[in-house]
Formats: sequence, C-alpha cells, structure tokens
Amino acid sequence: MRSDLLSLGEQEFIALANRGLYKRACKELGKGGFQLTYGADGTVELRQGGRLTRLAPGLALSETECSCGSTGLCYHRLLAVLAYQAEQAQPTESKDWCPGDFSDDMLKEEAGRSVWRRAALSRSRGLTVELSRGEKPMAFLPTCQVTFLVPDDIHYARCDCAEQGLCEHIVLAVWAFRKEGTRVSFEAGGELDFDFGEAHRLVESLLRIGVEATDERVVASLLTESADLKEQGLLWPSDILSELAEQLRAYQERTALYSSEDYARLLVEWWARTRASGPRSDLLGVGESAETLLEQVGLTCLGVRLWNSESLSWAEAFLAEPNTGVVTVLSQRWSNFLVGPEFAVKRMGQPLTLGKLATSRLVTEAARRQANRLLHLGRSRLGRTSLFHDNGDWGGRFREPLFVNDFEILAKRLREREPWLFRARVVAEDIHVFPVAAVTDLCYAPGSQTLFAQISDEKGNRALLYYPHSSAESGGVSAWFRMLGGECSFLSGAVDLQGGRLRIRPLSVVADGQVFCPALMPDQALPAELPFRVEEEAERPDERAWSVLSSIAHRGLSFRAGSSWEDLVQLAERLENEGLTALAATLSRLHRSGEPEAWWLGGLRCLLQGVFREA
Repeated sequence: MRSDLLSLGEQEFIALANRGLYKRACKELGKGGFQLTYGADGTVELRQGGRLTRLAPGLALSETECSCGSTGLCYHRLLAVLAYQAEQAQPTESKDWCPGDFSDDMLKEEAGRSVWRRAALSRSRGLTVELSRGEKPMAFLPTCQVTFLVPDDIHYARCDCAEQGLCEHIVLAVWAFRKEGTRVSFEAGGELDFDFGEAHRLVESLLRIGVEATDERVVASLLTESADLKEQGLLWPSDILSELAEQLRAYQERTALYSSEDYARLLVEWWARTRASGPRSDLLGVGESAETLLEQVGLTCLGVRLWNSESLSWAEAFLAEPNTGVVTVLSQRWSNFLVGPEFAVKRMGQPLTLGKLATSRLVTEAARRQANRLLHLGRSRLGRTSLFHDNGDWGGRFREPLFVNDFEILAKRLREREPWLFRARVVAEDIHVFPVAAVTDLCYAPGSQTLFAQISDEKGNRALLYYPHSSAESGGVSAWFRMLGGECSFLSGAVDLQGGRLRIRPLSVVADGQVFCPALMPDQALPAELPFRVEEEAERPDERAWSVLSSIAHRGLSFRAGSSWEDLVQLAERLENEGLTALAATLSRLHRSGEPEAWWLGGLRCLLQGVFREA
C-alpha cells in the first residue's frame, strides 16, 4: 500500500501541480486505455500507449520517471496516482501529525548540506514562524509558506518560493514544528548590537524642525539610511524610513499621499520598534528575505481599494493564495484624476486591466513578493501571467484562517494578538473571506456618507459591515446596497475591532455564482426608502490627543506656538478627569519641556490606548 499516494486529494494535486493538469488527468482517467502494474518495492507503473510512468517510493512526484520527457510535474504522473487510488479504493484515514518528527539526519540527507547550512544561518539570524497544525500542517514564514501535504513524507512538502525541491524554508518549518504553540520564534544569537544612532538622529531632527522645513536633501538622507539598514537586514526600520521619505516628498509635491497622522504614526513606530525588546524578526524584520521569487502561483483577487486627488489616483488589489491563505497587495498609481469605472480600464503593470483582475483568478510565473507582502508582477523570458474566470466557489477554494466561519473566534484572535506596533510589518494581514448567512439592518448614515449592515455567520454571530463613500469609489455605496439587498453568498473585506466587536470593511462579493467588485461600478442614486442611521458619537479624548500630537509633529517641536500647544493643557485636564492619568501626565510634560521623548511617549500612549480600547 502506498499511503503517500492515497493521501493526495484534489487540493493537494492542485498545490503540487495546477488545476489544469489535474482536470486533464481526471479526464484521461475516465477514458481508460491504460494498464497499471506494481513492483515488489511498491513502485506503481502506468502504461498508456507507448508511454511509461514509474512512481517509485521515497521520491517526490516531480522526481519520478515518465517517458514523456517533462522536467516538471506532468499530467501522466497525476493520472498514475488517480488510477492507483481508483483501483485500491481504500483512502487512508486522515490524522493529525507533526512535521517536527522528521529527524535532522533525514533532513540533511534529503536537503543536502548547502541547504542545511542556509537554513541554520537563517535560524541564527532570528525569525518568527506562524504554524497551522492538523491534518495538513502549514508554516507561514516571513516571505513564503510551506505546506506538508502527506503525513510523514518530506517529499510532499511544498514551498511557494522559486527554489525547486527541498529548500531551506522547509527545513526551517520542520524546526519550527518542534516547538510548542502556533507562533514560535528563533532568537538571533548574540546581543542586540545594531546601531541606530545616525538614523535616529535624523528622525529626531524631523520631529524638531517639522515637515515644512524639509527639502530634497532630507529625503535623500532618509533614503540613504534606509538602504543602509536594509543591507544590515533591518527590514522594518528600513521600510519606515522609506515611507517617511515618501511622506515628505508627497508634501513637497502637494499630493494627497501626504497625511499628518500617517507621518506622525511612522515617527511613533520608529521609536517603538527600535527601543522595544522582543523577537527581532517581529520588531525589526531581522532574518527575513527582503524579496522572494515565486514559482508558478495561483492567486484570487479579493477586491480593490481606490483613492484619488486632483492630480493623482492610485489603487491596491488584494490577491490571496488559496492553499496558504496569504494575501499580497499589488499597487499602481496614475498621474490623473480617476473615479470608479475609469480605474477599471487602467493596467496594473502587466497587460492586465484592473477591471478584469478584480474579478478573476491569476496564475503567474513571474512574481516577486517583498517581505511586507507587496507583490510585483514582472516580465521574463520564460515567466508569464494569465487571468482566468472566477466562478465564485470561495467556500471550496479557501481554508482557515483566511476563510472565517465563526466571527467570535476571529474577534478573540484579534483581541489576543500583539499591538500592530510590535508585530511583523506586513500589509493586508486583516483581509478575510466570509460566508454570508444573513444580512439585516441595512441603513445609511448621511453625515458620514457610510452604508451599514449587520452580517451573520452560520452560528448566528454578527459583525458590523460598514462602507464609507469616497470620490474614487463613487458608485460603491449604491452597488453595495444592491448586492447586500439581494442573494449574496460570500464577501471579502478588512476586519478590525470597535468596542470589542468585529467590523468588516468589504471589498468584493459573490452573488449568483459571480464575483462583483462594487468599488469599480458606476454611481447610482440610493433608493428613497433606505433607512437612515443617526450618528452621535463624540470624539474621544485620546483621539483628540492624537490629532493634536500629529499637528505638533507636522509643525515641529521647535515651533512652540499656536492652538495645538494651547490644546495640550485642556486635553491633559480632560484626560485626567476620565481616568487616563498616564497620558495626561505625558501631555503636561510635553507642554512644559517640548522634549522629543515626551512627544514619542505621548504618541505611543495614544496609539496603544486606541488599540486596547477597541479590543
């Protein structure tokens, strides 16, 4: 009995090869016209015409013999497995297992010494790995994902990096599974000896002089320091300096990409990450690959987010890998004003229009994924990118944790995780897919121009759906009203917590077996019978404090005048009265001294206060 072959199902075939090869093998299985024989050592041989395929035990499918001459995984090998399964008619019983049981001796023999050494070096630099245990164990490394498809057989471990065979990521995943829990860290050896001195002096000078006093020389200095930190393997601090430079350039060019609150948030994040203690992979990105080349990978678009200004428009497309559940982001900018349907005809770097991409499945052989999960689609002599129709079978395509059946479990997970300031700095980590059991309380708030609804899961748990109007997504509110008022089966969206309750900001929806992206739809009038929602939520004192601190950072600590500095005294009193004494004391200290340390501490308290109040 070849238990490894009997363990393979449709999802495993697709992960090892692709859906097209699997369907072709199934079609050939139905035709018959082949002969199956077995060797004494467990080898399965399939003869079809003049072609011979031999599936020897102890080898990955792609390494077994086939006379067709294919260097990759051909449909003949898949046909041999399917024929063997049909003849045996004895599927193996599923079981939970742990890849950590693979021995180091076996890993060295199968992977080779060079791969083993690279894995050991990556481990010594420190990294954090998320684990999904069970029948199909998965390890989520910073820039790639490893899936163990067959119990107790390392040859069926699959990594989505571009390296063929048993790569260093698979070895690291095995080591991670030997630890307890679902989130494990390998600490870097030695003391923390990174020198942030010059970079920190540059960031502190920004806080002192303010945005208006900067010029291209400051931007160039930030980019130089960012490149230096990247060479040292400090990816997250490098990204922060790069984004600070982008914010300054956006302000100098007077584009809508600049935001005083985003700028202030980057300043606080720099201070927090370079001073906190904890896993260096989470805090600083140490041990992570700056960029990973991906082999052939299939992605499903879960929707787009659009923005615009008078002279600039930009879009983000959220692409999910079904087998691993990882979401990446493909972004593009255009130097003109666009709205809804006008975005749909724009190209996203490749010969792919945003409108087609938004409701399709994508298969690419020319993708690069950054450590923060930004995706780049390139052109190569051999690699190409293709689009396929998405039939909306999201329930069978995605799995947990990307696919969420229970709102309460997801909300609990969000409450218990570390604040974003101390987590790995990846984009789109809160994008999920939800089955829709019921939609109730559909209404519209004219003040904030936001559509609201209650979404129920199969257990009756409810989440608040909200969709704010924007000029870029001009038809989004009316389109979402029509979709939610009809028969929708799935939707995708970004999640967060408000008062401990789950909120969903939707992206795409599946209705009548078809995928729709409302952000790209034309504007239509809302019906007169749509119920209105009255919003009377007052601004919280910590939110007001953050707004004032952002304004001070924009002007600079050297300019201690104006309404923002005067507001600090009144805010401190209000915070004291509401029990937020630590934040009140920090604002009073900032008003007296104007010290950067006081501003940073106040900003950190504001951001963490918002995090814990929401949770």
